[in-house]
Amino acid sequence: MSETQTFERTQKIAIAVIAIATVLAVGIGAYALLFLSIGTGMMVGPPGWGNMQGRGGHMGPQCCAMSGGERITEEDALQIIEEENTVVILNHEFNPDPITIKSGTTITWINLDVVAHTVDSGTHENPADLFESGSLKQDESFSYTFNEPGVYVYHCDPHPYMEGVIIVES
Repeated sequence: MSETQTFERTQKIAIAVIAIATVLAVGIGAYALLFLSIGTGMMVGPPGWGNMQGRGGHMGPQCCAMSGGERITEEDALQIIEEENTVVILNHEFNPDPITIKSGTTITWINLDVVAHTVDSGTHENPADLFESGSLKQDESFSYTFNEPGVYVYHCDPHPYMEGVIIVES
């Protein structure tokens, strides 16, 4: 075998070893992320996958991180949800949904997720020009007063699968 052939063979083996090492590293990293995140309240993967309350799993006693490193429990989140005219954004869901109110009532949405969300009237495919919160970071809120009776659909623009309904009665 010539020196050139030996060099080319060595090069091919080195490339194969690097490719295998890369595949293993990525695979091990993904599994480590999954197993380390279970029960911590970190969202890993799309909604409906993994360990998320209301989306095919239960997150355990700690549900999400608050700013400053403090954690909010599911019980705390449920107390906020029980506050009149408040919609909590948590685990990529609006809760409660739907919500029924009287005309003239102000609804406040509060984002408890670690990712930013929006509250925009209409659907993602058919937006309405009624209200638009802009980006809500964790712990930020947005309020809107519903003066006219009707059924109002809203959504999160970055996450179009997130939709909610406000039913306004006279």
